[in-house]
Amino acid sequence: GQHSSMLMGVLFVLVGSGAIAWAGYQNRRFSLQLTPDQLPEQYTTASSQVLSVLLAVMGVGLAAYLAITSHVSLDHEFPAPPVPGPSAVAP
Repeated sequence: GQHSSMLMGVLFVLVGSGAIAWAGYQNRRFSLQLTPDQLPEQYTTASSQVLSVLLAVMGVGLAAYLAITSHVSLDHEFPAPPVPGPSAVAP
């Protein structure tokens, strides 16, 4: 139902955010092993590190937002729509 699809969406966002964070971490570890002469001229890993942290944090924030707002909307009971009755037209 709605709860399982919401949960699945939140989990996908969290897994994606974790993958981005892990890839950024691995990239940083690899880059630190390279000597300056092995790096292209004017190469920096700072921008990729900032981007991976930013995307991971935004993903966690999105997952929290989805979990909170969908929990509120799923728990709110909306009134049932009116059922149309017999026509008031006289024969």
